[in-house]
Amino acid sequence: MTRFGPVGMLDWARSVPASAECDLAQTAVPPVAWRDLGVDAERLARCGASGDEPQRDLIALLAARHRAPHDAIALVSGNTQAAFCALAPHVGPGDEVIVEAPTYPPLVDLVRALGADAIALPRAASSGFAPDPDDLRERLSPRTAAVVLTDLHNPSGVHLDAARIDALLDVVEGHSRAFLFVDEVYLEFDPSPHPPTAYRPGRRVVVARSVTKAFGLGALRCGWLVGAPDVVARCRAARDYVQGYVSPVLALACAFALATDVERRAAAAARVRDGYARVARGLAAIDGVALVEPHAAAPAVCFPRLHASDATRICDELLARGVAVAPGALFGAPAHVRLACAAAPAAIDAGMAVLAALLRPPAA
Repeated sequence: MTRFGPVGMLDWARSVPASAECDLAQTAVPPVAWRDLGVDAERLARCGASGDEPQRDLIALLAARHRAPHDAIALVSGNTQAAFCALAPHVGPGDEVIVEAPTYPPLVDLVRALGADAIALPRAASSGFAPDPDDLRERLSPRTAAVVLTDLHNPSGVHLDAARIDALLDVVEGHSRAFLFVDEVYLEFDPSPHPPTAYRPGRRVVVARSVTKAFGLGALRCGWLVGAPDVVARCRAARDYVQGYVSPVLALACAFALATDVERRAAAAARVRDGYARVARGLAAIDGVALVEPHAAAPAVCFPRLHASDATRICDELLARGVAVAPGALFGAPAHVRLACAAAPAAIDAGMAVLAALLRPPAA
Protein backbone atom coordinates (compact mmCIF):
# COMPACT_ATOMS: atom_id res chain seq x y z
CA MET A 1 0.00 0.00 0.00
CA THR A 2 1.26 3.47 -0.84
CA ARG A 3 1.53 5.86 2.12
CA PHE A 4 2.00 9.54 1.42
CA GLY A 5 3.21 11.08 4.67
CA PRO A 6 4.79 14.51 5.19
CA VAL A 7 7.78 15.38 3.01
CA GLY A 8 10.12 16.69 5.67
CA MET A 9 12.53 18.56 3.39
CA LEU A 10 9.74 20.50 1.71
CA ASP A 11 8.11 21.30 5.07
CA TRP A 12 11.48 22.60 6.27
CA ALA A 13 12.12 24.61 3.09
CA ARG A 14 8.69 26.27 3.26
CA SER A 15 9.03 27.35 6.87
CA VAL A 16 12.60 27.77 8.11
CA PRO A 17 14.77 29.75 5.62
CA ALA A 18 12.25 32.58 5.22
CA SER A 19 12.76 33.49 8.87
CA ALA A 20 16.47 34.22 8.34
CA GLU A 21 18.06 37.51 7.39
CA CYS A 22 20.78 35.67 5.43
CA ASP A 23 19.26 32.81 3.46
CA LEU A 24 22.02 30.48 2.29
CA ALA A 25 19.56 27.63 1.78
CA GLN A 26 17.58 29.02 -1.19
CA THR A 27 19.18 27.50 -4.29
CA ALA A 28 17.42 29.44 -7.08
CA VAL A 29 18.54 32.69 -8.66
CA PRO A 30 16.28 35.68 -7.85
CA PRO A 31 12.77 35.48 -9.35
CA VAL A 32 12.36 36.83 -12.88
CA ALA A 33 9.47 39.22 -13.46
CA TRP A 34 6.91 38.23 -16.07
CA ARG A 35 7.62 41.38 -18.09
CA ASP A 36 11.29 40.41 -18.35
CA LEU A 37 10.46 37.19 -20.18
CA GLY A 38 9.37 39.12 -23.26
CA VAL A 39 6.22 37.03 -23.68
CA ASP A 40 4.37 38.12 -26.80
CA ALA A 41 1.12 39.77 -25.67
CA GLU A 42 -0.81 38.60 -28.74
CA ARG A 43 0.19 34.97 -28.24
CA LEU A 44 -0.60 35.26 -24.55
CA ALA A 45 -4.08 36.56 -25.37
CA ARG A 46 -4.64 33.59 -27.69
CA CYS A 47 -3.66 30.98 -25.10
CA GLY A 48 -7.22 30.20 -24.10
CA ALA A 49 -8.33 29.71 -27.69
CA SER A 50 -5.35 28.02 -29.33
CA GLY A 51 -5.81 24.55 -27.91
CA ASP A 52 -2.54 22.85 -27.07
CA GLU A 53 -0.43 24.90 -29.49
CA PRO A 54 1.84 26.38 -26.74
CA GLN A 55 2.49 22.93 -25.29
CA ARG A 56 3.25 21.48 -28.72
CA ASP A 57 5.59 24.39 -29.49
CA LEU A 58 7.40 23.89 -26.19
CA ILE A 59 7.81 20.16 -26.82
CA ALA A 60 9.24 20.92 -30.27
CA LEU A 61 11.69 23.39 -28.75
CA LEU A 62 12.78 20.89 -26.09
CA ALA A 63 13.11 18.09 -28.64
CA ALA A 64 15.49 20.26 -30.67
CA ARG A 65 17.39 21.30 -27.55
CA HIS A 66 17.95 17.70 -26.43
CA ARG A 67 18.23 16.24 -29.94
CA ALA A 68 15.40 13.89 -29.04
CA PRO A 69 12.18 12.78 -30.78
CA HIS A 70 9.00 14.51 -29.68
CA ASP A 71 7.69 11.33 -28.03
CA ALA A 72 10.75 11.34 -25.76
CA ILE A 73 9.49 14.53 -24.05
CA ALA A 74 6.82 14.89 -21.34
CA LEU A 75 5.91 18.23 -19.79
CA VAL A 76 5.56 18.32 -16.00
CA SER A 77 5.17 20.84 -13.20
CA GLY A 78 8.74 20.99 -11.96
CA ASN A 79 11.18 18.30 -10.89
CA THR A 80 9.27 17.09 -7.84
CA GLN A 81 6.35 16.11 -10.04
CA ALA A 82 8.82 14.79 -12.60
CA ALA A 83 10.20 12.31 -10.07
CA PHE A 84 6.68 11.17 -9.19
CA CYS A 85 5.74 10.69 -12.84
CA ALA A 86 8.97 8.83 -13.56
CA LEU A 87 8.76 6.41 -10.64
CA ALA A 88 5.05 5.93 -9.90
CA PRO A 89 4.23 3.82 -13.01
CA HIS A 90 7.32 1.63 -12.56
CA VAL A 91 7.66 1.15 -8.80
CA GLY A 92 5.40 -0.59 -6.30
CA PRO A 93 5.27 -2.68 -3.14
CA GLY A 94 7.96 -5.35 -3.03
CA ASP A 95 10.25 -3.44 -5.40
CA GLU A 96 13.62 -1.94 -4.62
CA VAL A 97 14.88 1.41 -5.89
CA ILE A 98 18.56 2.20 -5.62
CA VAL A 99 18.96 5.83 -4.54
CA GLU A 100 22.23 7.71 -4.15
CA ALA A 101 23.21 8.67 -0.59
CA PRO A 102 23.40 11.46 0.42
CA THR A 103 20.62 12.78 -1.77
CA TYR A 104 17.66 15.14 -2.02
CA PRO A 105 15.36 13.66 0.67
CA PRO A 106 12.01 13.79 -1.20
CA LEU A 107 13.40 11.20 -3.63
CA VAL A 108 13.72 8.68 -0.80
CA ASP A 109 10.35 9.75 0.64
CA LEU A 110 8.73 9.10 -2.75
CA VAL A 111 10.22 5.63 -3.10
CA ARG A 112 8.92 4.66 0.34
CA ALA A 113 5.51 6.24 -0.32
CA LEU A 114 5.20 3.99 -3.38
CA GLY A 115 5.70 0.98 -1.12
CA ALA A 116 9.22 0.14 -2.29
CA ASP A 117 12.47 -0.24 -0.38
CA ALA A 118 15.12 2.45 -0.88
CA ILE A 119 18.59 0.91 -1.22
CA ALA A 120 21.44 3.37 -0.63
CA LEU A 121 24.14 3.80 -3.28
CA PRO A 122 27.03 5.57 -1.54
CA ARG A 123 28.28 8.89 -2.89
CA ALA A 124 30.89 9.47 -0.21
CA ALA A 125 32.90 12.65 0.27
CA SER A 126 36.03 10.47 0.40
CA SER A 127 35.42 9.49 -3.24
CA GLY A 128 34.51 12.99 -4.39
CA PHE A 129 30.77 12.19 -4.10
CA ALA A 130 31.09 10.06 -7.25
CA PRO A 131 28.98 6.87 -7.41
CA ASP A 132 30.95 3.71 -8.17
CA PRO A 133 29.55 1.47 -10.95
CA ASP A 134 30.82 -1.59 -9.06
CA ASP A 135 28.90 -0.49 -5.94
CA LEU A 136 25.81 -0.15 -8.13
CA ARG A 137 26.29 -3.63 -9.60
CA GLU A 138 26.50 -5.14 -6.13
CA ARG A 139 23.17 -3.57 -5.14
CA LEU A 140 21.13 -4.63 -8.17
CA SER A 141 18.71 -7.47 -7.53
CA PRO A 142 15.71 -9.07 -9.25
CA ARG A 143 13.58 -6.60 -7.23
CA THR A 144 15.33 -3.49 -8.57
CA ALA A 145 12.90 -1.30 -10.52
CA ALA A 146 14.96 1.89 -10.90
CA VAL A 147 18.18 3.68 -10.02
CA VAL A 148 17.92 7.32 -8.92
CA LEU A 149 20.67 9.94 -9.10
CA THR A 150 20.97 13.72 -9.13
CA ASP A 151 23.31 15.73 -11.35
CA LEU A 152 24.54 18.17 -10.29
CA HIS A 153 24.58 16.11 -7.13
CA ASN A 154 22.17 17.53 -4.59
CA PRO A 155 23.62 18.30 -2.02
CA SER A 156 27.32 18.46 -3.06
CA GLY A 157 27.09 20.17 -6.47
CA VAL A 158 29.45 17.59 -8.02
CA HIS A 159 28.96 16.84 -11.72
CA LEU A 160 28.81 13.31 -13.19
CA ASP A 161 31.01 13.29 -16.27
CA ALA A 162 29.93 11.52 -19.46
CA ALA A 163 32.22 8.53 -18.92
CA ARG A 164 30.78 7.82 -15.47
CA ILE A 165 27.21 8.19 -16.72
CA ASP A 166 27.96 5.70 -19.49
CA ALA A 167 29.54 3.26 -17.04
CA LEU A 168 26.55 3.49 -14.70
CA LEU A 169 24.14 3.04 -17.61
CA ASP A 170 26.04 -0.04 -18.76
CA VAL A 171 25.46 -1.57 -15.32
CA VAL A 172 21.77 -0.60 -15.26
CA GLU A 173 21.18 -1.99 -18.74
CA GLY A 174 22.78 -5.26 -17.74
CA HIS A 175 19.71 -5.66 -15.54
CA SER A 176 16.58 -6.90 -17.26
CA ARG A 177 14.16 -4.42 -15.73
CA ALA A 178 15.64 -1.30 -14.16
CA PHE A 179 16.08 2.14 -15.73
CA LEU A 180 18.13 5.15 -14.65
CA PHE A 181 16.37 8.32 -13.49
CA VAL A 182 18.49 11.47 -13.12
CA ASP A 183 17.25 14.74 -11.66
CA GLU A 184 19.20 17.39 -13.59
CA VAL A 185 17.58 20.58 -12.30
CA TYR A 186 20.95 22.06 -11.25
CA LEU A 187 22.62 21.20 -14.57
CA GLU A 188 20.57 24.07 -16.00
CA PHE A 189 23.20 26.32 -14.37
CA ASP A 190 25.85 24.92 -16.74
CA PRO A 191 26.67 27.62 -19.32
CA SER A 192 27.77 25.24 -22.11
CA PRO A 193 26.03 25.92 -25.45
CA HIS A 194 24.69 22.36 -25.26
CA PRO A 195 24.19 21.55 -21.57
CA PRO A 196 25.59 18.18 -20.49
CA THR A 197 22.99 15.53 -19.76
CA ALA A 198 22.62 11.86 -18.94
CA TYR A 199 20.02 11.52 -21.70
CA ARG A 200 21.22 9.09 -24.35
CA PRO A 201 18.95 8.22 -27.32
CA GLY A 202 18.08 4.56 -27.33
CA ARG A 203 19.19 3.91 -23.74
CA ARG A 204 17.14 3.18 -20.60
CA VAL A 205 17.47 6.57 -18.98
CA VAL A 206 15.03 9.38 -18.13
CA VAL A 207 16.18 12.83 -16.99
CA ALA A 208 14.20 15.63 -15.37
CA ARG A 209 14.88 19.33 -15.89
CA SER A 210 13.07 22.59 -15.23
CA VAL A 211 13.30 26.38 -15.31
CA THR A 212 12.75 26.69 -11.55
CA LYS A 213 16.36 27.17 -10.36
CA ALA A 214 18.77 28.64 -12.93
CA PHE A 215 16.07 30.64 -14.71
CA GLY A 216 14.47 32.12 -11.58
CA LEU A 217 11.06 30.85 -12.61
CA GLY A 218 10.08 28.72 -9.64
CA ALA A 219 6.58 30.21 -9.66
CA LEU A 220 5.96 28.72 -13.13
CA ARG A 221 6.45 25.13 -11.92
CA CYS A 222 7.31 24.19 -15.50
CA GLY A 223 9.64 21.30 -16.23
CA TRP A 224 10.08 18.31 -18.50
CA LEU A 225 11.20 14.71 -18.73
CA VAL A 226 13.42 13.43 -21.54
CA GLY A 227 14.11 9.77 -22.08
CA ALA A 228 13.35 6.46 -23.70
CA PRO A 229 9.96 6.94 -25.43
CA ASP A 230 8.39 3.78 -23.98
CA VAL A 231 9.33 4.83 -20.43
CA VAL A 232 8.29 8.44 -21.02
CA ALA A 233 4.90 7.29 -22.34
CA ARG A 234 4.20 5.68 -18.95
CA CYS A 235 5.48 8.82 -17.19
CA ARG A 236 3.05 10.89 -19.26
CA ALA A 237 0.19 8.59 -18.28
CA ALA A 238 1.11 8.99 -14.59
CA ARG A 239 1.10 12.76 -15.00
CA ASP A 240 -2.43 12.61 -16.39
CA TYR A 241 -3.64 11.18 -13.08
CA VAL A 242 -2.47 14.25 -11.15
CA GLN A 243 -2.57 16.97 -13.80
CA GLY A 244 -4.49 16.73 -17.04
CA TYR A 245 -2.11 19.03 -18.89
CA VAL A 246 0.46 21.75 -18.35
CA SER A 247 -1.16 25.16 -18.59
CA PRO A 248 -0.68 26.77 -22.02
CA VAL A 249 0.21 30.06 -20.30
CA LEU A 250 3.03 28.37 -18.39
CA ALA A 251 4.19 26.49 -21.49
CA LEU A 252 4.31 29.76 -23.44
CA ALA A 253 6.28 31.51 -20.69
CA CYS A 254 8.70 28.59 -20.45
CA ALA A 255 9.26 28.67 -24.22
CA PHE A 256 10.02 32.39 -24.12
CA ALA A 257 12.50 31.84 -21.28
CA LEU A 258 14.22 29.08 -23.24
CA ALA A 259 14.41 31.32 -26.31
CA THR A 260 17.20 33.16 -24.46
CA ASP A 261 18.46 29.93 -22.92
CA VAL A 262 22.21 30.48 -23.44
CA GLU A 263 22.18 34.02 -22.08
CA ARG A 264 20.11 33.11 -19.02
CA ARG A 265 22.28 30.12 -18.15
CA ALA A 266 25.45 32.17 -18.62
CA ALA A 267 24.15 34.79 -16.18
CA ALA A 268 23.12 32.12 -13.68
CA ALA A 269 26.51 30.40 -13.95
CA ALA A 270 28.34 33.70 -13.39
CA ARG A 271 26.23 34.34 -10.29
CA VAL A 272 26.95 30.95 -8.69
CA ARG A 273 30.65 31.07 -9.58
CA ASP A 274 30.89 34.40 -7.76
CA GLY A 275 28.82 33.00 -4.89
CA TYR A 276 30.99 29.91 -4.61
CA ALA A 277 34.17 32.02 -4.60
CA ARG A 278 32.73 33.94 -1.63
CA VAL A 279 31.75 30.72 0.15
CA ALA A 280 35.16 29.16 -0.47
CA ARG A 281 36.98 32.23 0.88
CA GLY A 282 34.83 32.11 4.00
CA LEU A 283 35.41 28.40 4.53
CA ALA A 284 39.17 28.76 4.00
CA ALA A 285 39.29 30.98 7.09
CA ILE A 286 37.79 28.24 9.29
CA ASP A 287 39.98 25.47 10.69
CA GLY A 288 38.84 21.87 10.31
CA VAL A 289 36.41 22.35 7.43
CA ALA A 290 36.53 19.80 4.59
CA LEU A 291 35.08 20.62 1.17
CA VAL A 292 34.76 18.65 -2.06
CA GLU A 293 34.80 21.15 -4.89
CA PRO A 294 31.55 21.29 -6.87
CA HIS A 295 31.18 21.57 -10.66
CA ALA A 296 33.60 24.34 -11.64
CA ALA A 297 31.47 25.67 -14.50
CA ALA A 298 28.35 26.00 -12.36
CA PRO A 299 28.84 25.48 -8.61
CA ALA A 300 25.17 25.86 -7.70
CA VAL A 301 25.58 24.30 -4.24
CA CYS A 302 28.36 22.93 -2.07
CA PHE A 303 28.41 20.61 0.93
CA PRO A 304 31.22 21.29 3.40
CA ARG A 305 31.79 19.12 6.44
CA LEU A 306 31.71 21.36 9.49
CA HIS A 307 31.84 18.78 12.28
CA ALA A 308 33.34 15.38 12.93
CA SER A 309 29.92 13.76 13.30
CA ASP A 310 26.92 16.11 13.53
CA ALA A 311 26.65 19.78 12.51
CA THR A 312 22.96 20.09 13.44
CA ARG A 313 23.72 22.21 16.51
CA ILE A 314 25.82 24.53 14.34
CA CYS A 315 22.87 24.91 11.95
CA ASP A 316 20.56 25.74 14.84
CA GLU A 317 22.97 28.33 16.22
CA LEU A 318 23.40 29.89 12.78
CA LEU A 319 19.63 30.18 12.45
CA ALA A 320 19.43 31.84 15.86
CA ARG A 321 21.90 34.39 14.51
CA GLY A 322 19.85 35.00 11.36
CA VAL A 323 21.63 32.66 8.93
CA ALA A 324 19.79 29.75 7.26
CA VAL A 325 21.71 26.80 5.82
CA ALA A 326 20.36 23.38 4.89
CA PRO A 327 21.39 20.88 7.59
CA GLY A 328 23.24 17.87 6.27
CA ALA A 329 21.00 15.68 8.44
CA LEU A 330 18.18 16.38 5.97
CA PHE A 331 20.25 14.68 3.27
CA GLY A 332 21.50 11.83 5.44
CA ALA A 333 24.96 13.36 6.09
CA PRO A 334 24.70 15.16 9.45
CA ALA A 335 28.35 16.29 9.61
CA HIS A 336 27.77 18.52 6.58
CA VAL A 337 25.68 21.54 5.60
CA ARG A 338 24.47 22.52 2.14
CA LEU A 339 25.24 26.08 1.09
CA ALA A 340 23.52 27.75 -1.86
CA CYS A 341 25.86 29.70 -4.13
CA ALA A 342 23.01 31.55 -5.87
CA ALA A 343 22.26 33.50 -2.70
CA ALA A 344 22.69 37.27 -2.68
CA PRO A 345 26.40 38.23 -2.46
CA ALA A 346 25.86 40.37 0.63
CA ALA A 347 23.98 37.51 2.31
CA ILE A 348 26.80 35.07 1.53
CA ASP A 349 29.46 37.40 2.90
CA ALA A 350 27.47 38.15 6.05
CA GLY A 351 26.51 34.53 6.58
CA MET A 352 30.07 33.26 6.17
CA ALA A 353 31.28 35.88 8.66
CA VAL A 354 28.72 34.63 11.20
CA LEU A 355 29.80 31.03 10.56
CA ALA A 356 33.48 31.90 11.00
CA ALA A 357 32.75 33.72 14.27
CA LEU A 358 30.66 30.80 15.52
CA LEU A 359 33.38 28.23 14.81
CA ARG A 360 36.33 30.37 15.90
CA PRO A 361 38.17 28.68 18.78
CA PRO A 362 37.84 30.55 22.10
CA ALA A 363 40.72 32.81 22.95
CA ALA A 364 43.32 31.23 25.20
